[in-house]
Amino acid sequence: MAILGFLGCKRGGHKGGNTPIPIKITELSALKEGPNYFIVERAVLFKKGPEVTALSLVCTHQECLLRPSSDNGGFVCPCHGATFDNTGRVLTGPATVDLNRLPVIIDEVGNVLVQFPG
Repeated sequence: MAILGFLGCKRGGHKGGNTPIPIKITELSALKEGPNYFIVERAVLFKKGPEVTALSLVCTHQECLLRPSSDNGGFVCPCHGATFDNTGRVLTGPATVDLNRLPVIIDEVGNVLVQFPG
């Protein structure tokens, strides 16, 4: 289920070892064109035609959960004000590192899995 807004900020993210962990996020048929937000997984999936890409919604400054920005179609950190465009590139600090792009796998039955860092 796509969630269209955020209510707050949460520290943390998917962390651990070096082995990526694929997690089922949704089914391909459930994605709408454009951004699809998944707060629990802290990711946004972009669907454009048959292509699906994913970005982490964890701010690279101090790991707060980002919110959609109404100004530029990107993301804003409610903790310290960093902004990112819709490709994850830093627009304004204090963040200095772009958002993490996450590998996407579509399995044989149409499940959308995202590989988070282990």
